[in-house]
Amino acid sequence: MEEAIRYRGKVFGSREIDEIREVIAAHRERSRWFISRELCRRWGWTQPNGVLKDILCRGLLLRLQAQGLIELPPCGKIPPYHLSPHKKPANVQVGQTPIEGKLSDLRPIELLQVRRTPLEKLYNSLIEQYHYLRYTRPVGEHLEYLALAQG
Repeated sequence: MEEAIRYRGKVFGSREIDEIREVIAAHRERSRWFISRELCRRWGWTQPNGVLKDILCRGLLLRLQAQGLIELPPCGKIPPYHLSPHKKPANVQVGQTPIEGKLSDLRPIELLQVRRTPLEKLYNSLIEQYHYLRYTRPVGEHLEYLALAQG
């Protein structure tokens, strides 16, 4: 009987499962993350924006392992659960003196995207201190902006 599994609308037969076993054997010392990305590259398994479907592939690998069809390398480290308690952002002190006058007196005003920049810590701190919902770790892609007046 041929080994086959249906996963996310695709059928993976014995040929694909054998290829998975070959990749695992060739990269035994590598991580599951590496193996899933290598399979995605070989199969051209990408999202419409060109990003590899490695998370989807890891789900396939875990299912195949659960069914005893493959044996993955051991987990390197256990990723933290994304909803587990996280440390609050460090409290960054900023001047709180009210600004009075015309908006034109504050020029130049810059709107900066601070995601993945050194200013992201300031952004997170301000959200924690002044936003009514406080800081929570966002899920998925998101943008973070700060408005700066006169630098």
